[in-house]
Amino acid sequence: MQEMDIPSHIIRWSASFLKGLQAKVRVNSKSSPLVLFHRGVPQGTVLGPLMFIIAMNALSKRLSQVPLLFHVFFADDLTP
Repeated sequence: MQEMDIPSHIIRWSASFLKGLQAKVRVNSKSSPLVLFHRGVPQGTVLGPLMFIIAMNALSKRLSQVPLLFHVFFADDLTP
């Protein structure tokens, strides 16, 4: 995000938003213990597609530096 000149307050907010995410699975009336996530973006969040684009842009820049390597990214998400 820094390489994209995104303001530092937005970078800090994004990091704070993603820190300490946890979830549990519920089947019928039983729940699993809480699981702490160290990576990823919560499913269904409005920021998910944007954060994916930011991550893929950084990866694309690095791959572009590899000689004789051609790459294309494709994402198909029809979820409303």
